[in-house]
Amino acid sequence: METVAATPPGRIPEPLSVQNANISARATQLQISNGELEDAGSGSNSLQLGDQVARMKKYGEDLRKRKELDERREREQDFLRASLRGSKKLQSLETGSLKKIEFAYDKTANEKIIEMGYSNRCYVASDVSYRESLGKCDSEAIPLEQVIVSVNRVANHLEHSEGRKEESRIIRDFFTREPIQKAIEAAAVHHSTQKPTTSSDASTSGELGVAEIQGGLKIVKLTKCDDTYLGATVRNEGEKVIVGRVVKGGVAERSNLLHEGDELIEANGHDLRGKSVTEVCDILRSISGELSLVVVPSSKAEIDGGSGESNTTIVQHVRALFDYDPEDDVYVPCKELALKFQRGDILHVISTSDENWWQAYREGDDPSCSLAGLIPSVTFQQQLIIYNRELERENISDCGKRKDFFGCAKKKAFIKAKGKRASEDMKPADEVASDEEMLTYEKVSLYLSKTSRKRPIVLCGPEGVGCLELRQRLVECDKDKFSCAVPHTTRPKKAGEVDGVHFHFATRQKFQEDAKMGRFIEYGEYQKYLYGTSIASIQAVVDRAKICLLTLKAENLKALRRTSLMPYVVFIAPPALQQLRRQKELLGQHGIKDDQLKLILNEGKLTEQKYGHLFDRIIVNADLDRSLNELKDVVRKLEVEPQWVPSFWLNGNSANASA
Repeated sequence: METVAATPPGRIPEPLSVQNANISARATQLQISNGELEDAGSGSNSLQLGDQVARMKKYGEDLRKRKELDERREREQDFLRASLRGSKKLQSLETGSLKKIEFAYDKTANEKIIEMGYSNRCYVASDVSYRESLGKCDSEAIPLEQVIVSVNRVANHLEHSEGRKEESRIIRDFFTREPIQKAIEAAAVHHSTQKPTTSSDASTSGELGVAEIQGGLKIVKLTKCDDTYLGATVRNEGEKVIVGRVVKGGVAERSNLLHEGDELIEANGHDLRGKSVTEVCDILRSISGELSLVVVPSSKAEIDGGSGESNTTIVQHVRALFDYDPEDDVYVPCKELALKFQRGDILHVISTSDENWWQAYREGDDPSCSLAGLIPSVTFQQQLIIYNRELERENISDCGKRKDFFGCAKKKAFIKAKGKRASEDMKPADEVASDEEMLTYEKVSLYLSKTSRKRPIVLCGPEGVGCLELRQRLVECDKDKFSCAVPHTTRPKKAGEVDGVHFHFATRQKFQEDAKMGRFIEYGEYQKYLYGTSIASIQAVVDRAKICLLTLKAENLKALRRTSLMPYVVFIAPPALQQLRRQKELLGQHGIKDDQLKLILNEGKLTEQKYGHLFDRIIVNADLDRSLNELKDVVRKLEVEPQWVPSFWLNGNSANASA
């Protein structure tokens, strides 16, 4: 979570209410040295310029005093640390710790690896931070010989350590080609002839503004209107007002004039120091036209050269497995910048720099016309799920204790079902309970079905909702296009039945062996005989370039998703009670009681709540003909339009669906 040090309890950081518009942004840097101010330009109004100079001198003096105070505190801390290090007891502990580290770390082995090829100076085996190393790393030309040595090192590692001989061969062949080697040599020559810019005055420029970084205070001038947000949030750190977050797509990010960690000193003559987040936002909302900000650049911006994050944005595509509404979230750092989404929405994550809050666009949003939204990260959402479950357990425990105290505790009901139909007795192939599954996001990729490889379509829903009727009608409308998987059974063959056409007949022993090997998507016992749908039967339909139609219970979907069949799951939801009754009467089922219909509705609701993240489409079966047309439209889109599918289907990894 984004922490707000000096914010009253319950107050949430708000966005800078600086509205984005057609900007003409200018930034002028003023150098403060020994209390004197270098005048960067002359204005037409000498009185206003004099006031500004006086304010800047005062800010510079305040910053100097604050720096001296920080240095004095640092010296005191160094003295205390040095005093502690001088104790014999601490020295003995330190010596023992060093011995353990020397035993566990083979320095010579590491040096042998670094000496091969060219070394990356942004990765150093020392106590220097990554960003410091990155800041000191100059642009250097890499000779072809060093590139080849590094390629051989990578290829040897792939071949001998990971057993990936084919990838090793491809890498070697690629870099031994003459055009590739010439391109590497030309790049090295190009880098060596470039004159590095080593000016002490770093500068950044772009279409939306220009900033000259010379140290000291920076004046950022923006022209705004009242349409949209600037795209940044602020927080308090003691008396400071700090830019807490810069959102992709906003003026702050696109102009590259404000960065995370910058301290806001003044806005159009209003002193912002010591003010709360709400007061700062109120001041910025009241400003229209030209906005002039006095900023102390953050150390991070100085190290990065004011460039912020890399221009190359790696986009992650995910499917949301839960509903999120920022209005119901007390933890979101800024409700106005948060993104509302529903389960099943495709999100394009463009920034994961914050470990708790990512930035993303919804599928269909135009990044050029809108700000990115904040969404909970995977780790933050998982922590929230764990916390909520712990609260539920505590509430249940407290409730049970109170009931026990009065002697009124309820016992758990144990109901043994009798006379179940075959479809009710089907067992899931994976017996792992999904109660403790933490649903966050699922990585997805675009996929277009091949003509020779049709995706199976699974109809899922409560018994009696009409899945079997829809499947039968779909097969009858085009038998050359649709087909059903031939089930397996242990019952004896009847007259006129053909093995492999009506059923796959097997012995009970063979059936049970296949079930233990996980070869069935679902199976069960009916009238002392076993029935099941195997993965091989579904694959046989796919191999004939037909669409395999299945009707499965929701608990069996996870087993099917772990295969390479890439199913498309359609949940057939029941309509309202009266519509469901009328539908049953049209099928010739009269005299059905309300309790039976309510049972179907309740089962459908529970199924959607528990397994809704596995559904690709939901069709409310209010009318069979209308539902059939919707299914036909689904089939057409699957054939001609690319679909978002779990990435592990295309990567060949195991079915760990959560991102």
